Amino acid sequence: MDAAAPPILLPAAPPRRSPPDALVRRLRRDEESQALRLYHEAGVSAPHPEVWRWRLYERDPDNPLIAAAFEPDGRLAGLYPASLRPIRIRGRDAWAVQACWSVVHPGARWSGRVFRLLARHTREQGRARGAVVGFGGGVSSAAAVVGARLAAYRTLLRLEVRERRLSWRLALQRRAGWAGLAAAALADHAFDWSLRRRSRALEVSVAADAGAEFDELWERERDSFPVLLRRDARELRWRWFRCPLPAVVLAARRHGRLCGYAVLRHHAEGAGELTTVLDLFCGRDLCTAQALLHASARLARAHGSDFLRFAPVPSSPAHATVHGRAWRSARKDPDHVVISPLQPDGVPAPVLDGACWYYAQGDADFLD
Repeated sequence: MDAAAPPILLPAAPPRRSPPDALVRRLRRDEESQALRLYHEAGVSAPHPEVWRWRLYERDPDNPLIAAAFEPDGRLAGLYPASLRPIRIRGRDAWAVQACWSVVHPGARWSGRVFRLLARHTREQGRARGAVVGFGGGVSSAAAVVGARLAAYRTLLRLEVRERRLSWRLALQRRAGWAGLAAAALADHAFDWSLRRRSRALEVSVAADAGAEFDELWERERDSFPVLLRRDARELRWRWFRCPLPAVVLAARRHGRLCGYAVLRHHAEGAGELTTVLDLFCGRDLCTAQALLHASARLARAHGSDFLRFAPVPSSPAHATVHGRAWRSARKDPDHVVISPLQPDGVPAPVLDGACWYYAQGDADFLD
């Protein structure tokens, strides 16, 4: 048993009132296959093994935050993986715990109590390692309600997903079949024409790596918002360039100096091809945000995507742009970001105020 992570033993209790004995401890590396199998048994999407190892082990191979609940007979009943993330709070560096891919076996008795034990174990481990707050993103409305009831989560943000149409393919094919596809090929030339415009003041290109200029950007803009996750070269290299899932990083430069970047991921949803902006960081520079979104739409259109999507926080410079004429609501459930204070003596007030955060969907495990 790992001495640094003492297990929580749920004592025996009378039937109908408490779950049977359950052991909660850190998952061992040799139990990985059993853990990934649990997602399939629960009927939810399992993270790819390479993505699992990258997020949970690459930066902290000897001390990962993966809480696991076991039945008395040794069967795995639930998981609560998390990772430590550096965060900036009012000009000071700190740590946060990011929860991801939590799951409880549908056949486990007293699943709500098991989830509470897993969440408590993770909070205790995060607190012991100096983290001030725990958070999770990509949470549905229903899951946010359950999390508030079972683990006292607070909803920090509700992000509206916005989209920009890049093709009439889906709409016209649904109405007119193959004839609609031919009509869409003609109608879509209008998108190509509107996206030809390029900024004269900014040069936007694909970045092959996060070098020293990304550190300089972070140093200049890190205190543009009261609370945000660290976005220096080391973090960006780990998050986007070392992630097994491909992403495109667009870098915007003004007179040769990096002034912002955007991160895109192409993916399918039903019959549609989508490109989602997972991160866009340029401080409060509206012109750079507009240029990056325009370049993102152009790249997505060239890739063959039907829509470009983005869910910026209201405090970001991109928020006004995605509420312009070219954009509309994606008519999807809002992306809830939930939060839980970890330190017994409280956390700085801005951490609990969503209006103080700069946050993007890529800060969590969205589309991972």
